[in-house]
Parts: sequence; C-alpha cells; structure tokens
Amino acid sequence: MAEYNEILVGRFNRALQKIMGMKGGPPSAQLAGEIMPIFPLFSGVEHRNLEGWDRFGLFLDIPAGGIGNRSLIRLRNPGQSNVIAVIEKMTVTEFAAETIQIVKGSAIADLGTSQAPVVFDTRGRVGPTLALSSSNNVALASLTNATTIHQVNTPATAVNVDLILTINQEITLNPGAAIQFQPTADNTDLSALIWWRERFLEESERT
Repeated sequence: MAEYNEILVGRFNRALQKIMGMKGGPPSAQLAGEIMPIFPLFSGVEHRNLEGWDRFGLFLDIPAGGIGNRSLIRLRNPGQSNVIAVIEKMTVTEFAAETIQIVKGSAIADLGTSQAPVVFDTRGRVGPTLALSSSNNVALASLTNATTIHQVNTPATAVNVDLILTINQEITLNPGAAIQFQPTADNTDLSALIWWRERFLEESERT
C-alpha cells in the first residue's frame, strides 16, 4: 500500500543505504509533511556512482588533416538514450595561434572516428551512453541548430585553457544534444580534454 508523500525516485535512498551501510527498507521512504526537505547529499566524486552517476573522460589530440579539412571533436547524446549528461571539465591545449569554437546544438550522427573514453569509477558501467568522436579529413561538419557558446583565442605559444571553472558553468546535454570543438580554420590541429558524468533519467524527469 502506498504511503502518503511516498518517494518514488530510488536513487537517493539507494545512495543513503550504500554510503551508510544500512540494511532493510528505504531509509527515507516519505517526504516530510511540511516544507522541510534538505536535499544536498553529494560529498565527493567517490559518491557519484552511489547516486546513479557514471563518469567518463578522455584527452584527444587530433592532427591537422590538410588543406580543406577540419579537425573536429564531438560529444553526442543519442536522441532516444533516456540519459542526462553533465560536462564537468573541458580544456583546450594548443601550441600555435588559433581560434577554437565550442558549439552546442543537436546531431543524429557521429564524426568519422569513434573514441573510447576512460571510465573513472569501475563500480559503474564499463562504457558511456554518449558517443565521443573525432575527424580530421572532412570539411566542417556542423551541428543542427548550432550556437557558439564559447570561443578560445590561443596565442602562438603552448597554452592550456580551462573552459569550466565552477559548477555553475557545467553544461547539460539532454537526449539529442551535442557539443563540438571546432577550429575556425582548416588544416590545424586540435587538442582537447573533456570529462562528463551521465545517468538514466527518472520517469518524472522526462518531460
């Protein structure tokens, strides 16, 4: 029999049970009858897995592909994935004067080379739902409904540029969304790092 104010999203109860080694039923089966909930549970990246998140990342060094070719990196969340993703860290590493755009939009396909990111916590899934891909042998492959959300102008010396400095700068990728690193000129190399976390959407979050 259902309880009054019953909590139907199990992620947080499972996390409480695992973090504290509790036995038995859900430790927080009901929401308070008044306006009382205190929501913060996260205490460190080691607990992300216990809350249903899986974390992945990879550094990519895409060489120049020749005249007329563009070096690109794309992270795509498939349209029917039922997964929400949050980009935690993005860094551009360059050794020459260059302008790199970070573009957000949508895509139904990947670039020519599929990449295999590293899983950060082996207690979770062995591979991501999101697709990470790259290319250096085609002209610019634009995203649909693309918007440039950041642009990096690197000097003619080696430099690392961090693009996410606070949690409020993290980027959400819903199903069907994609983000792409793209130099504004062809025949240039592209080095970038991207870390993200992803989890399955709860039924109540899908609309």
